[in-house]
Amino acid sequence: MFLIVTEGTTEKNYFEMECFRDKSVKVEARRGVHPHPPALLKTADDWLANLKRDGDLRPGDQAWVVLDEDDATDQQLQAVFEWAAERKDRGVGFSVPQFEYWLLLHFADAKGASTQKDVLDSLMQHWPSYAKTVQPNFTVDDVRCAIARAEAKVREPLDSLRDFDEHVGRHTASTTVHLLAERIIASLYGR
Repeated sequence: MFLIVTEGTTEKNYFEMECFRDKSVKVEARRGVHPHPPALLKTADDWLANLKRDGDLRPGDQAWVVLDEDDATDQQLQAVFEWAAERKDRGVGFSVPQFEYWLLLHFADAKGASTQKDVLDSLMQHWPSYAKTVQPNFTVDDVRCAIARAEAKVREPLDSLRDFDEHVGRHTASTTVHLLAERIIASLYGR
């Protein structure tokens, strides 16, 4: 099972796509009670505690927090990276400047996109009907293409915000959401 706590509706809708649905692997996405990192972590911890209490948490289940840089402080973002680094069954899907960069990678390499405006303008060129509340309908191949494009910047999980800044930097659009998508795809369809 993949438990995914998201910052907003866009992210939740993405992980509820048809290509992530199968009886053998459960993918559940839930919006945090508030979009700031401390609230997302509380949502994740509460969800995990409830599943554990009810006996519904099994070895191999994974918990992820998916968020953007937004107005979070470095300390708040670092707390999410630390939470994920505590256990191998946790992860962080972090996007700069926003989750829509990950969506854009399903269509193109997104070179030159660095600001929210750049990302949204490019995304609208490829997906003119895009709106934050639209349910995406990407195929497994689309997701695999986005994973390959994202891996050009981030190849492996980063344990801290400092690692992210040193290896990638927040001056350019980037994401670690592909690390989660890759695990889901591998669980559902194999490598």
